[in-house]
Amino acid sequence: MVDESETPSSNELLLYNLFSSVDAKRVDLGISIPSGQTIFQILKDVDFSDTKKKDLQVIVDDRLESLHGISKGEDYYSYSVREDGALLLTSIDDEPQLLTLINRTLELYNGKLFIHEILPDEILLLGLIRANYDLDPNSITGVVQFSENSTRVLFLKGNQLWIVSPIITESLKSQRFLNTVFSKILFQLDTGEVPNLDRLIICNNSLGDEAIEFFEDRFQDVDVAEFQFSEDFFEAENINPSSIVSFTTAIGAAWSASGLKKEVFPKISFLPNYVNDRQKIFKLQWHGMLLLLFIMLTPIVANHFYTQYDTDIDRLQGEISTLDAQIQSLEPTVQRYNQISNELSQIQSKLTLLSELNEGTLRWSINLDLINRGIEDVNSIWLTSLTPVQNNNIEINGYAIYRDRIPELASLFNTTTLLNVRSDEIREKEVYKFVYIIKDFFENEEIYTPESVQGIRELIGNLHCHTQSEIPLYC
Repeated sequence: MVDESETPSSNELLLYNLFSSVDAKRVDLGISIPSGQTIFQILKDVDFSDTKKKDLQVIVDDRLESLHGISKGEDYYSYSVREDGALLLTSIDDEPQLLTLINRTLELYNGKLFIHEILPDEILLLGLIRANYDLDPNSITGVVQFSENSTRVLFLKGNQLWIVSPIITESLKSQRFLNTVFSKILFQLDTGEVPNLDRLIICNNSLGDEAIEFFEDRFQDVDVAEFQFSEDFFEAENINPSSIVSFTTAIGAAWSASGLKKEVFPKISFLPNYVNDRQKIFKLQWHGMLLLLFIMLTPIVANHFYTQYDTDIDRLQGEISTLDAQIQSLEPTVQRYNQISNELSQIQSKLTLLSELNEGTLRWSINLDLINRGIEDVNSIWLTSLTPVQNNNIEINGYAIYRDRIPELASLFNTTTLLNVRSDEIREKEVYKFVYIIKDFFENEEIYTPESVQGIRELIGNLHCHTQSEIPLYC
């Protein structure tokens, strides 16, 4: 449908018009996943170069389940082992929205549409920088990607991805935007995760010289510049350079789909299997017609063999009738069995609920006890709020009189992520406000399971084994 102003009335129609204007018969695409939607885990402490694929898959599954709380389908994660032996593991929560929109647009577009790559913005930027810059193996490069509502900061050591900082959600239009980005970079330097900074590259820089001058003033010994394409790969004679800035990652997606210098991009891909299978069907040519002929001949061949084995079929049908009669005679026994199974399932559900209620009460009691004892030992620090967030994590806000008390607090817990630290003033005294996300209070989850709850779980397990020990003959 098109309205009276002749503008598309839906995103699907807008894409259809775009595809048709490019080529009514075939369109080749590369898709980017917006920055911040991909979770990065870089395991550098172990050399995975010689790890067997089966063992590596176990490690990957364990890391993903620990992070997301559930196992992930193969379309929602991708990993590769780098030349230095580190494991680069990436994952997403949902299918990219653009891919979902393209799938709906296929109902309108009659041509063939090939999606060659689906990559996160962060991976596209890494590939573009590798292709267009000469990076010293020992140098540290900071990469800042601006966008309207969020900003991502990456750090490279040589040409390898070193650290992916948490997403910055401050709007580009905010007056504090540049200061916030600066504080995030400074925080990485202060913690020692990034030992130094030699170069800062700003991508999608819609603020122009304002951003360049801001970072040059604060990092006087660092080479600060906008991302620039090498003239060896990109010609922009008839294009306004200022218009290229906002399309850096879009150009990167097209570049990755073209296959040009494919070796500079990490072996990461979020192209789903169903899209691959669909595109294989598109590629069928003469052999596809031959396959269609075989399919047409199948009923004739099947009928020939059916006639040959007609006697065997009659005998087997008689055996089936006899078995049906036996099954009917056992039906009352099966019904009684199903009734007992239902009763056992109800008991098991009640025991499971009781176990969960006990575990939740004990979990909070133990966690709060750890916080109380830890605060008393650390001192000069106080908490203002504890808030549950997604994936069963806990967000802690508080103040510390001394900055070194903040990491001491973090050491109380097994797995924590420091989101923010900033100075503040209370009663004319400088203090430090901090925000932590606690993922795991303790390394061993069994601390939340007392002997009484373990007994309930053993009883649940016994009931489950009992319900699975008999296989009904008829349902």
